[in-house]
Amino acid sequence: MVLKTDVLTTEEADLYLTEVLGIQNAKFGMENEDLAFLNHLIQCYGQATPFNNIASLSIDPTKRALPTFEEVKKAMFTGIGGRCYTLCTFMYLLLKALGYKVHLYLSSIMGLPPNHPVIGVMINLKEYLVDVGTGYPFWEAIPLDFDMESQVYAKSCIQFKYKKQNGHILRINIKGNLQENFYDFETKQVSLDEVNHHLAKVYQYDPDAIYSPFHTGIQIMGWYDGKAVGMKNNILMLEDDGKMKATVLETKQDVKHTIKNYFDKFSDDMLDKAIENKAIKWSFK
Repeated sequence: MVLKTDVLTTEEADLYLTEVLGIQNAKFGMENEDLAFLNHLIQCYGQATPFNNIASLSIDPTKRALPTFEEVKKAMFTGIGGRCYTLCTFMYLLLKALGYKVHLYLSSIMGLPPNHPVIGVMINLKEYLVDVGTGYPFWEAIPLDFDMESQVYAKSCIQFKYKKQNGHILRINIKGNLQENFYDFETKQVSLDEVNHHLAKVYQYDPDAIYSPFHTGIQIMGWYDGKAVGMKNNILMLEDDGKMKATVLETKQDVKHTIKNYFDKFSDDMLDKAIENKAIKWSFK
């Protein structure tokens, strides 16, 4: 069963907020326009739930598919998180349950066909962007009423901004003097069915295509004690003084132990299957 637009009940939403995020006494109701609460929710969500592909890597490539609704809910209620589809669609349904006016856009990362959903939220007749599915720090809703370019946002170890161009909105990552177009989306609302259609192709393994790196290596980005923590195969990246510093791990056991240390919600069975994936290109010394 793929996700539909009305599957997260207010009871489930309240349970998730209290038990997983530790948010008490959330306000539910039609036309919720509480921007301060939305920003608090975004921060708690990002810090509690890592972006990662461990579940995908633990599955036989021929059986990989878009997560079902039950798989998305399990991933979020257990705190293991997932890739952009899991993180963004669950947030979309959570905001709907809270009473926010929300809609979806489909963006294209790095010029590829549509492969990443983002959320639009209307508050007091003003549209905000919410994107919780990249692994990058995104601690507040971004107002989309800027003229041509937004302000520059500095979060953790990254700077970024948004730009309007030919009916599209571009996300631009800034690294020193380098500005990189990370993704863009047409300002045309799409249904969850459309998101399902496009993202299904991203989750399916196709050995004859130039497919996503999420099929061939460990990718994790999350937060530990308020600082960014990343894993790319056997390379651990830790935020230190505003920069990411890399450490090369020497064995698969070191990889498993490190992941469990920073992200303790993964089961041993899931981690073992992911780490033993033959497609991973390790860089052990």
